[in-house]
Amino acid sequence: MAVVLALITSVLWGTGDFFGGLATRRDPVTRVMLWAHGVGLVAIAIAAPFLADSFTFRDLVLGALAGLVGLAGLLLLYQGLSRGPMAVVAPLSALTAALVPVLWGLQSGNTLSPTTFFGLVVGLAAVVAISWEGNLAAVSRTVTRRVIGEATVAGTCFGSIVLLYDQASEGSSPWPIVSGRVVTTALLLGLALVQRKPLTPGPSLGFAVIAGLGDTLANMTLLIATSEAVGSSELSVVAVVSAFFPAATVLWARFTLHEPLGPVRLCGLALGLAAVALMTLG
Repeated sequence: MAVVLALITSVLWGTGDFFGGLATRRDPVTRVMLWAHGVGLVAIAIAAPFLADSFTFRDLVLGALAGLVGLAGLLLLYQGLSRGPMAVVAPLSALTAALVPVLWGLQSGNTLSPTTFFGLVVGLAAVVAISWEGNLAAVSRTVTRRVIGEATVAGTCFGSIVLLYDQASEGSSPWPIVSGRVVTTALLLGLALVQRKPLTPGPSLGFAVIAGLGDTLANMTLLIATSEAVGSSELSVVAVVSAFFPAATVLWARFTLHEPLGPVRLCGLALGLAAVALMTLG
């Protein structure tokens, strides 16, 4: 069940990223993120009382921390993408996001079956291949230590979300996400006011709404997946499978914008399917 939820998480995250990317082509990033997080907050706050009535203050703190870490990771990722080649930044951040929970599990004494271990290795390769832009000219640009650092820290932030959600009490979903959205929406609102950015909905409102709902639902399914995961070995599987989110993004781009997939990404999609099968069997 945890693997299925992680796969749903990756689809929702990838969908949110695609529509968020479309929105930022029409409006400033700050305004898009503010509306996306705001819409997500309203939706999850309305649904939360009907989904769970039991949570602790610790759950809210963990959710707030996950929200802060996720927002920091997103801002660092945007910084890295603006400074360096996407063909390096995107795969490195995605790979790091998948590796963080895996390494945490290994240092905690986690033992993996051979099938699961092989599936994780194949899955990590799939994450890199799916995220690959295939632009060799871009890769030839100077890749500075700062760019590598921003991509790595961004990925570490994303991977840490899995570990934080894993600490929330079972059955508390989606309240940790409510607290996370409250914090991030408030921060984005403050940032927009400081930068004197327009707060009114722009032409990308529809895309921002879809992005916000997709991201919020992805966080909820990830939270449930971490609670369903039995032991740190299954948590590692959840982390790697949820990191397949670029697959949904590139498939949306392929079928709606008619962007080519390329052989590397096609190979990545095949590796991803193989990895899910291996980790499910393991």
